[in-house]
Amino acid sequence: MSQSGPSPSVRLEVLKADPPPGVERRPNPLLFVHGAFAGAWCYRPYFLPWFAARGWAARAFSLRGHGNSSGAESLASASVEDYLADLAVMVERVSEDCGAPPVLVGHSMGGFLVQHHLTRPATQGTGAGMILLAAVPPSGLWGPSLHMMMSDPWLLANLGMVQLAGPGAAVASVVARALFPPGTDPRVSDPWLALLGAESRRAPLEMLAWPAPDPTPVANLPRLSLGGGADSFVSSRMVAATGLYYNCAHHVFPDMGHGLMFTPGWQAVATTMADWLRDHDL
Repeated sequence: MSQSGPSPSVRLEVLKADPPPGVERRPNPLLFVHGAFAGAWCYRPYFLPWFAARGWAARAFSLRGHGNSSGAESLASASVEDYLADLAVMVERVSEDCGAPPVLVGHSMGGFLVQHHLTRPATQGTGAGMILLAAVPPSGLWGPSLHMMMSDPWLLANLGMVQLAGPGAAVASVVARALFPPGTDPRVSDPWLALLGAESRRAPLEMLAWPAPDPTPVANLPRLSLGGGADSFVSSRMVAATGLYYNCAHHVFPDMGHGLMFTPGWQAVATTMADWLRDHDL
Protein backbone atom coordinates (compact mmCIF):
# COMPACT_ATOMS: atom_id res chain seq x y z
CA MET A 1 0.00 0.00 0.00
CA SER A 2 1.25 3.43 -0.83
CA GLN A 3 2.10 5.93 1.85
CA SER A 4 1.97 9.67 1.59
CA GLY A 5 2.35 12.59 3.93
CA PRO A 6 -0.46 15.00 4.62
CA SER A 7 -0.99 17.84 2.22
CA PRO A 8 0.79 21.06 3.24
CA SER A 9 -2.68 22.57 3.53
CA VAL A 10 -3.69 20.15 6.31
CA ARG A 11 -3.43 21.82 9.72
CA LEU A 12 -3.60 19.47 12.69
CA GLU A 13 -4.91 20.65 16.04
CA VAL A 14 -2.57 19.82 18.94
CA LEU A 15 -3.34 20.07 22.65
CA LYS A 16 -0.41 20.16 25.07
CA ALA A 17 0.04 19.71 28.80
CA ASP A 18 3.50 19.82 30.37
CA PRO A 19 4.65 18.96 33.89
CA PRO A 20 4.42 21.93 36.26
CA PRO A 21 7.56 23.42 37.80
CA GLY A 22 9.04 21.21 40.48
CA VAL A 23 7.67 17.96 39.06
CA GLU A 24 10.30 15.58 37.72
CA ARG A 25 9.79 14.97 34.02
CA ARG A 26 9.37 11.39 32.84
CA PRO A 27 11.71 10.21 30.05
CA ASN A 28 9.12 9.81 27.28
CA PRO A 29 6.16 11.97 26.26
CA LEU A 30 2.70 10.56 25.67
CA LEU A 31 0.89 11.04 22.36
CA PHE A 32 -2.85 10.38 22.57
CA VAL A 33 -4.76 9.37 19.42
CA HIS A 34 -8.56 9.65 19.38
CA GLY A 35 -11.17 7.39 17.82
CA ALA A 36 -13.95 7.84 15.28
CA PHE A 37 -16.33 10.82 15.57
CA ALA A 38 -14.02 12.35 18.20
CA GLY A 39 -11.05 14.69 18.44
CA ALA A 40 -8.27 15.76 20.77
CA TRP A 41 -10.99 17.19 23.03
CA CYS A 42 -11.70 13.74 24.48
CA TYR A 43 -8.37 13.84 26.33
CA ARG A 44 -8.44 17.52 27.34
CA PRO A 45 -10.33 17.55 30.68
CA TYR A 46 -8.83 14.53 32.40
CA PHE A 47 -5.96 12.59 30.83
CA LEU A 48 -3.80 15.49 29.63
CA PRO A 49 -3.64 17.40 32.94
CA TRP A 50 -3.58 14.20 35.03
CA PHE A 51 -0.52 12.77 33.30
CA ALA A 52 1.23 16.14 33.08
CA ALA A 53 0.84 16.59 36.84
CA ARG A 54 2.70 13.30 37.27
CA GLY A 55 5.63 14.18 35.06
CA TRP A 56 4.66 13.23 31.53
CA ALA A 57 4.64 15.69 28.65
CA ALA A 58 1.19 14.93 27.26
CA ARG A 59 0.05 15.63 23.72
CA ALA A 60 -3.21 14.96 21.89
CA PHE A 61 -4.04 15.85 18.32
CA SER A 62 -7.07 15.79 16.07
CA LEU A 63 -6.92 13.87 12.82
CA ARG A 64 -7.76 15.79 9.65
CA GLY A 65 -11.40 16.80 9.55
CA HIS A 66 -11.82 16.25 13.30
CA GLY A 67 -11.90 18.69 16.20
CA ASN A 68 -10.28 21.95 15.16
CA SER A 69 -8.06 20.42 12.49
CA SER A 70 -8.56 21.47 8.90
CA GLY A 71 -9.95 19.13 6.26
CA ALA A 72 -13.63 18.99 7.21
CA GLU A 73 -14.63 19.61 3.60
CA SER A 74 -12.93 16.40 2.45
CA LEU A 75 -13.49 14.27 5.56
CA ALA A 76 -15.98 11.93 3.89
CA SER A 77 -13.26 10.61 1.58
CA ALA A 78 -10.42 10.52 4.14
CA SER A 79 -8.66 7.16 4.09
CA VAL A 80 -6.81 5.05 6.62
CA GLU A 81 -3.62 6.06 4.80
CA ASP A 82 -4.53 9.73 5.30
CA TYR A 83 -4.96 9.16 9.03
CA LEU A 84 -1.70 7.20 9.23
CA ALA A 85 0.06 10.07 7.47
CA ASP A 86 -1.32 12.49 10.08
CA LEU A 87 -0.12 10.23 12.88
CA ALA A 88 3.35 9.88 11.37
CA VAL A 89 3.71 13.66 11.19
CA MET A 90 2.64 14.05 14.81
CA VAL A 91 4.99 11.34 16.09
CA GLU A 92 7.88 13.12 14.40
CA ARG A 93 6.82 16.52 15.76
CA VAL A 94 6.40 15.28 19.33
CA SER A 95 9.73 13.46 19.20
CA GLU A 96 11.46 16.66 18.09
CA ASP A 97 9.56 18.87 20.53
CA CYS A 98 10.20 16.67 23.57
CA GLY A 99 13.58 15.20 22.66
CA ALA A 100 12.42 11.59 22.96
CA PRO A 101 10.08 9.23 21.11
CA PRO A 102 6.55 9.17 22.49
CA VAL A 103 4.53 6.35 23.95
CA LEU A 104 1.54 6.07 21.61
CA VAL A 105 -1.85 5.80 23.32
CA GLY A 106 -4.67 4.99 20.93
CA HIS A 107 -8.40 4.74 21.66
CA SER A 108 -10.72 2.68 19.44
CA MET A 109 -9.95 3.67 15.82
CA GLY A 110 -6.92 5.53 17.19
CA GLY A 111 -5.70 2.23 18.62
CA PHE A 112 -6.04 0.68 15.18
CA LEU A 113 -3.90 3.47 13.74
CA VAL A 114 -1.28 3.12 16.48
CA GLN A 115 -0.95 -0.62 15.82
CA HIS A 116 -0.35 -0.08 12.13
CA HIS A 117 1.97 2.89 12.62
CA LEU A 118 4.27 0.93 14.91
CA THR A 119 4.34 -2.21 12.76
CA ARG A 120 4.68 -0.94 9.18
CA PRO A 121 8.22 -0.69 7.77
CA ALA A 122 8.22 3.07 7.17
CA THR A 123 7.35 4.03 10.75
CA GLN A 124 8.20 1.09 13.00
CA GLY A 125 10.65 1.99 15.72
CA THR A 126 9.37 5.58 16.03
CA GLY A 127 7.50 5.01 19.30
CA ALA A 128 8.69 4.11 22.79
CA GLY A 129 5.63 2.07 23.73
CA MET A 130 2.04 1.20 22.81
CA ILE A 131 -1.06 1.48 24.98
CA LEU A 132 -4.33 0.40 23.39
CA LEU A 133 -7.57 1.71 24.91
CA ALA A 134 -10.63 -0.27 23.80
CA ALA A 135 -8.83 -0.51 20.48
CA VAL A 136 -10.21 -1.87 17.24
CA PRO A 137 -8.55 -5.30 17.21
CA PRO A 138 -5.79 -6.28 14.77
CA SER A 139 -8.36 -8.11 12.64
CA GLY A 140 -10.22 -4.85 11.99
CA LEU A 141 -13.81 -3.72 12.37
CA TRP A 142 -15.65 -6.94 11.55
CA GLY A 143 -15.42 -8.28 15.10
CA PRO A 144 -16.68 -5.13 16.86
CA SER A 145 -19.42 -4.68 14.26
CA LEU A 146 -20.68 -8.24 14.71
CA HIS A 147 -20.47 -7.89 18.49
CA MET A 148 -22.64 -4.79 18.39
CA MET A 149 -25.02 -6.37 15.89
CA MET A 150 -25.63 -9.26 18.28
CA SER A 151 -25.64 -7.33 21.56
CA ASP A 152 -27.24 -3.99 20.62
CA PRO A 153 -28.52 -3.82 17.02
CA TRP A 154 -30.44 -0.58 17.66
CA LEU A 155 -27.19 1.06 18.70
CA LEU A 156 -25.52 -0.18 15.52
CA ALA A 157 -28.38 1.28 13.47
CA ASN A 158 -28.03 4.64 15.21
CA LEU A 159 -24.29 4.72 14.63
CA GLY A 160 -25.04 4.06 10.98
CA MET A 161 -27.26 7.14 10.98
CA VAL A 162 -24.47 9.14 12.59
CA GLN A 163 -22.11 7.90 9.89
CA LEU A 164 -24.44 8.91 7.07
CA ALA A 165 -25.99 12.13 8.37
CA GLY A 166 -24.02 13.29 11.40
CA PRO A 167 -24.57 13.05 15.16
CA GLY A 168 -27.83 15.00 15.08
CA ALA A 169 -29.52 12.24 13.07
CA ALA A 170 -29.40 9.69 15.89
CA VAL A 171 -31.13 9.22 19.23
CA ALA A 172 -28.80 10.62 21.91
CA SER A 173 -29.86 8.16 24.60
CA VAL A 174 -29.00 5.29 22.25
CA VAL A 175 -25.69 6.72 21.04
CA ALA A 176 -24.71 7.19 24.70
CA ARG A 177 -24.54 3.41 24.97
CA ALA A 178 -21.62 3.44 22.52
CA LEU A 179 -19.44 5.33 25.02
CA PHE A 180 -20.96 5.01 28.48
CA PRO A 181 -21.97 2.02 30.60
CA PRO A 182 -25.69 1.31 31.12
CA GLY A 183 -27.42 3.57 33.61
CA THR A 184 -25.16 6.58 33.09
CA ASP A 185 -26.92 9.81 34.03
CA PRO A 186 -27.66 11.86 30.88
CA ARG A 187 -26.29 14.88 32.72
CA VAL A 188 -22.93 13.11 32.54
CA SER A 189 -23.17 11.75 29.01
CA ASP A 190 -25.01 14.51 27.12
CA PRO A 191 -22.22 17.14 27.24
CA TRP A 192 -19.82 14.62 25.73
CA LEU A 193 -22.26 13.51 23.06
CA ALA A 194 -22.65 17.15 22.02
CA LEU A 195 -18.96 17.18 21.08
CA LEU A 196 -19.15 14.27 18.65
CA GLY A 197 -18.47 15.18 15.04
CA ALA A 198 -18.66 13.65 11.60
CA GLU A 199 -16.49 10.76 10.45
CA SER A 200 -15.03 9.60 7.17
CA ARG A 201 -17.24 7.27 5.18
CA ARG A 202 -14.24 5.66 3.54
CA ALA A 203 -11.92 4.83 6.45
CA PRO A 204 -14.33 2.61 8.43
CA LEU A 205 -15.07 0.61 5.29
CA GLU A 206 -11.34 0.14 4.73
CA MET A 207 -10.94 -1.01 8.32
CA LEU A 208 -13.32 -3.89 7.66
CA ALA A 209 -10.80 -5.54 5.34
CA TRP A 210 -7.47 -3.95 6.28
CA PRO A 211 -4.73 -6.60 6.59
CA ALA A 212 -3.81 -7.42 10.18
CA PRO A 213 -0.48 -5.94 11.29
CA ASP A 214 2.57 -8.11 11.77
CA PRO A 215 3.21 -8.14 15.55
CA THR A 216 6.92 -8.90 15.12
CA PRO A 217 8.12 -5.25 14.92
CA VAL A 218 6.67 -4.48 18.37
CA ALA A 219 7.85 -7.70 20.03
CA ASN A 220 10.46 -5.79 22.05
CA LEU A 221 8.32 -2.69 22.59
CA PRO A 222 6.42 -2.20 25.87
CA ARG A 223 2.74 -2.72 25.07
CA LEU A 224 -0.54 -2.92 26.95
CA SER A 225 -4.18 -3.62 26.02
CA LEU A 226 -6.99 -2.09 28.14
CA GLY A 227 -10.76 -2.18 27.84
CA GLY A 228 -14.12 -1.89 29.57
CA GLY A 229 -16.30 -4.78 30.66
CA ALA A 230 -19.47 -2.85 29.76
CA ASP A 231 -18.22 -1.86 26.30
CA SER A 232 -20.86 -2.51 23.65
CA PHE A 233 -18.33 -2.13 20.83
CA VAL A 234 -15.00 -3.72 21.82
CA SER A 235 -15.77 -6.70 24.05
CA SER A 236 -13.65 -7.97 26.91
CA ARG A 237 -12.74 -10.98 24.79
CA MET A 238 -11.42 -8.69 22.07
CA VAL A 239 -9.30 -6.80 24.59
CA ALA A 240 -7.85 -10.12 25.78
CA ALA A 241 -7.39 -11.37 22.21
CA THR A 242 -5.48 -8.21 21.31
CA GLY A 243 -3.23 -8.80 24.31
CA LEU A 244 -2.67 -12.38 23.16
CA TYR A 245 -1.95 -11.25 19.59
CA TYR A 246 0.78 -8.90 20.80
CA ASN A 247 1.86 -11.19 23.65
CA CYS A 248 1.29 -8.44 26.19
CA ALA A 249 -0.62 -7.79 29.39
CA HIS A 250 -4.26 -6.83 29.22
CA HIS A 251 -6.72 -5.53 31.78
CA VAL A 252 -10.49 -5.05 31.70
CA PHE A 253 -12.27 -2.55 33.95
CA PRO A 254 -15.52 -4.41 34.68
CA ASP A 255 -18.00 -1.55 34.94
CA MET A 256 -16.61 0.78 32.30
CA GLY A 257 -17.86 1.44 28.79
CA HIS A 258 -16.01 2.36 25.61
CA GLY A 259 -14.99 5.91 26.56
CA LEU A 260 -12.26 4.92 29.00
CA MET A 261 -10.68 8.38 29.15
CA PHE A 262 -13.76 10.38 30.14
CA THR A 263 -16.43 8.09 31.56
CA PRO A 264 -16.80 7.69 35.34
CA GLY A 265 -13.91 5.58 36.58
CA TRP A 266 -11.34 7.09 34.23
CA GLN A 267 -8.98 7.58 37.20
CA ALA A 268 -8.55 3.81 37.54
CA VAL A 269 -7.58 3.60 33.86
CA ALA A 270 -5.10 6.46 34.20
CA THR A 271 -3.58 4.96 37.35
CA THR A 272 -3.15 1.57 35.67
CA MET A 273 -1.45 3.26 32.73
CA ALA A 274 0.83 5.33 34.96
CA ASP A 275 1.89 2.31 37.01
CA TRP A 276 2.63 0.38 33.83
CA LEU A 277 4.62 3.29 32.38
CA ARG A 278 6.71 3.56 35.53
CA ASP A 279 7.30 -0.20 35.57
CA HIS A 280 8.77 0.14 32.07
CA ASP A 281 10.78 3.29 32.87
CA LEU A 282 8.77 5.33 30.39
